[in-house]
Amino acid sequence: MKQYLQIVFMQGDDAQEALAILDKQGDDAAIDFLSEWDYGDACPTDNEPSAGTSDTVHKHDNYLLTYNTSLGYIGLDRVIEEEG
Repeated sequence: MKQYLQIVFMQGDDAQEALAILDKQGDDAAIDFLSEWDYGDACPTDNEPSAGTSDTVHKHDNYLLTYNTSLGYIGLDRVIEEEG
């Protein structure tokens, strides 16, 4: 069973830097930037991260990036694969 840990969600003015990195350097660079907020101290949930129909979702390693540039938000979740 997969669990998900919300690392960070940014919108509006707070999201400008992350969205600029996304625009200039791509999805993986945005994940690298947002993963700086991954302190590993939050509780994972079994709920899959929600994504709107017009959101873009990009998975890289154990991170799941969700963003909507038109609405000005970006978020990062960590996927935790439980063993056995």
